[in-house]
Amino acid sequence: MVQRRVESIAPVFGHDPGTTLRPLIKASGGYPRDLLRMVRSLLMEATVFPVRPDDVTRVIGELARSYADTILGTYVDVLARVAHTHELPKENAAELALFGHLFERWLILAYRNGDEWYDLHPLVRRAHAVQKRLVEL
Repeated sequence: MVQRRVESIAPVFGHDPGTTLRPLIKASGGYPRDLLRMVRSLLMEATVFPVRPDDVTRVIGELARSYADTILGTYVDVLARVAHTHELPKENAAELALFGHLFERWLILAYRNGDEWYDLHPLVRRAHAVQKRLVEL
């Protein structure tokens, strides 16, 4: 997908894309919009090509902060529960509605590889409040 947007991978990501492109792919959680958003940021902000791993780390960190800024205290319990169970919250309608809200905002992602299951966007999982709650579980 990135190669369809960037004519040639090597001039942008170097001859070892495992250190530059792969971290972006992993950080996106399979959400194409975030992958392309990070690639665009790299292309617009990089001063040297191929991009350096430090540039990639910076762009991932910026998007992670953006996600962390959207996490309200009321979201943390549902996020932690989904991260722990990989299922829809089934205990009450309010939690299910909150799940839907978070799912619409791509803080929770759906995966379908045989069975359908859910997990947090990898950058949401990095948020301090979420990490703290996961440790408590």
